[in-house]
Amino acid sequence: MPTRCKLSRDWPAQAAAVAVALCLALSGCSTSTATPTPFLPPDNASPTPPVLPVVTSTTIPTPTDAATATLEVAAAASDTPAILLATGTPTPTPNGPCTNNAHFVTDVTVPDGTQYMPGQPIDKQWRVKNTGTCDWGADYRLVLVSGNAMSAPSEVALYPAKSGSEAILELNMIAPPGPGAYTGRWQARSPSAKLFGDRVFVTINVVAITATVTITATP
Repeated sequence: MPTRCKLSRDWPAQAAAVAVALCLALSGCSTSTATPTPFLPPDNASPTPPVLPVVTSTTIPTPTDAATATLEVAAAASDTPAILLATGTPTPTPNGPCTNNAHFVTDVTVPDGTQYMPGQPIDKQWRVKNTGTCDWGADYRLVLVSGNAMSAPSEVALYPAKSGSEAILELNMIAPPGPGAYTGRWQARSPSAKLFGDRVFVTINVVAITATVTITATP
């Protein structure tokens, strides 16, 4: 707070001058020194940027024109003819087309001369072997070549069999109505309508139905 100087009117002029000087000296303005305020960054200031890792480039190898070696495996030649089923076409072999043949092995059911009653069902089976070089497919047939079919179809599908294997040939027949001996002869047929192999037979005897009459004498 500044010092106030009060002068009296009764002072002589010289004394008043001295008093004014003294008052001014005592009430001189003093200079205050401000305390420096440290600088603080605002709250929304950006943080110190992170130190990023140094990325080094990797050299990509340049493709070369050198050829890569390739392993080639050659298929081994085979003398085994290809199997071609259900086409009806003989499969060519290095020595030409295959051949058809069939060999009778044995009767499986219904030995020759078996007796049947008229109209009785007959289940005839033969065992045969495919002795040719062709495989029997769906177009091969067993056909009636002579005799009595005994209600069987005149041709049936031949049991599929590969070359060298055995098969069972089967016919479902019905004994004729009249008594007597009946024979049917059957043979295999190729897709080209050629008969081949052994013939197979079925021979039966149909017996007559006899009625027994019992006569009782009346006393």
